[in-house]
Parts: sequence; structure tokens; C-alpha cells
Amino acid sequence: MTAQAPPPPRRLVRIALPAVLAVLLAACPAWAVILQPDAVSPTDRPADAVVGSFGANASCVVIGTEYILTTRHELGGNSGVGWVAHIGGADYTISNASQVITMSDPNNPDMMIVRFPGANFANWVRINTDTNEAAGNWTVVIGGYGRGRGDTLYFNGDPHPFGYAWDSGGNTTLRWGQNKIDSYAYSWDSSRGFFTNLLVDDFDEANKASAVPGEAALAEFDSGSGWFRKVGGDWYLVGLGWGVESSHLGSSWFDDPNVPNNPAPQPDNNYAVRISDYASWINGVVPEPASLAVLSCGAAILLSRRRKRKCESGKLKTEI
Repeated sequence: MTAQAPPPPRRLVRIALPAVLAVLLAACPAWAVILQPDAVSPTDRPADAVVGSFGANASCVVIGTEYILTTRHELGGNSGVGWVAHIGGADYTISNASQVITMSDPNNPDMMIVRFPGANFANWVRINTDTNEAAGNWTVVIGGYGRGRGDTLYFNGDPHPFGYAWDSGGNTTLRWGQNKIDSYAYSWDSSRGFFTNLLVDDFDEANKASAVPGEAALAEFDSGSGWFRKVGGDWYLVGLGWGVESSHLGSSWFDDPNVPNNPAPQPDNNYAVRISDYASWINGVVPEPASLAVLSCGAAILLSRRRKRKCESGKLKTEI
């Protein structure tokens, strides 16, 4: 167990936005799947070979027989040439900048498709187009590479923990968990010109009614990890792991240690690129995946209402 000095309070960003948009949060990269100590990885999940590691600091998802999807911020402005995806026990190297496909302005999300000609991946997932993610409070299966759970964190001898440190491992181990999508957000990274629509979930303590079996949080090197949903026997990519709260990087919290025995816990948020907003572009590049039908007008109205509530405030987020 690890005791900590009083941590800094969580940082919030309060801004005025149009009613149809969620809160803007500052960008920081995302990390590996962190599970509660007694959590069991879901057995109903995509094939392990659907998720790969990317470079030394990220994950990726296979979306076609020759294509993967991952985030862009881990490249640090580089072209990607020389970067390696490790998928299903084999390595695939980007040898030409033309293999990296990005969405052009004005829609320039923190996301890229990479093509490996002749790869012939046997396992891949379809692309979600249903926009009912938060309104439907979807449970998603999360798979990614990166840092695992380290020490349990306690505050000044309080026997009740508030979170977990991340371990010191690299992006060499695939971990699976689950969570529920709660709301939406977006990120504007002016230095790199990325404007990215995001999905949001939070890391509930295992014994809370809001937690799901295998409750999971993102951690370092989970950028590019997958948030998946099974529909009609097929797995669909709903979100692409992007980031976490940035006020206490290096750990995942399910409560605020500044408020001991808080009756209203304040779990960390996790963020993923919202795939449904970019599905038309992805499916225009990648020929294989089929898509889900767009939701009804009634569901769209409910979605808009949830977004309005989310506009009030937001936690500062960081890419992982």
C-alpha cells in the first residue's frame, strides 16, 4: 500500500459553449487499462488480435484486412515512417508516409488510419455509426496495451483507498475491461490543429452500483486502444482510447482523497475518440467494415439534452 501527501484539487475548465457542444478540455495523451483488484476481464470480447501495440507508446485497432486505426499525438509531429505495429504476434512497419491517412481540414481529429498492403489481417472490427452512445449509457469492452495497476493509494492512513498508481511497464501486455459511456466532450489542440470529438466514461469503485463487472480505466500507452460493442454477433469499434484527467497523471482515482468518506465520489474520467462522428470518412477509406444504422430522431433529441447538461463544466484532460 502507498500513502500519499495531500494531492492537489482536481482542475476544472469552465467555459461557455453552444448548446449542441460538450466541454472543451486541454489535451494530454492516454495510457493502459487499469482494473479494480478483484475485477475479472470480460470473456465475451473481440479476438486479441484485433488490438495491437503501436510504437513504444500506444495501441491500435484493426479495422480491415490491411488497415489499423490509432491516435496521432503519439507521433509527436513525425510522419510515422519507421513506426511498428505489433499485431497477432507479427510486426508491421510503416515504410512510406503514404501509408498514413489522416482526415483533412476542417475536420482534423487526433486519429489516423494506417494501411499495411498485403497484411491480410484475419481479425478486425466494424465501424459504429450509431450516435446513441451516451444516451443509451452503452457498456463497452475496452482493450489496450500499456501500464497496468501498481500500488493501491491511501490518504494519510485512511483505510479506504482512493485509487491506484500505474506500474512502470511498457506497452507489451494486452488488458481487457469494461465501462459505461456517460457523456460527450471535445478537445481543441491549437498547437497541432487537432479538433476531436470524444466519448466520456468514469472509473467507478468496484462496490458502487454504477460500476460494471471488470470496471476499467485508461492509463499510459492506451492511446489508440479500442472501446467495443457487440451488436448482432459482430463487434463494432465505438471509441478509440485518447486520454485521462490530467491533474494527477500516473494514477487512476475512483474517489477524491481531499474529501475523506465522500458520500458523492468523484471518479476519474476517461476519454475516447467518438468513432460515429468519423464513420463516413473511415468507411470511405477502408472497404471492408459494414456499419450500424443511424439512430432514430427521438434518440437524437435525448442525445442533445445530455450534451447540454455536459456543457456546464468539465475536467481538464490529458492525452495518454
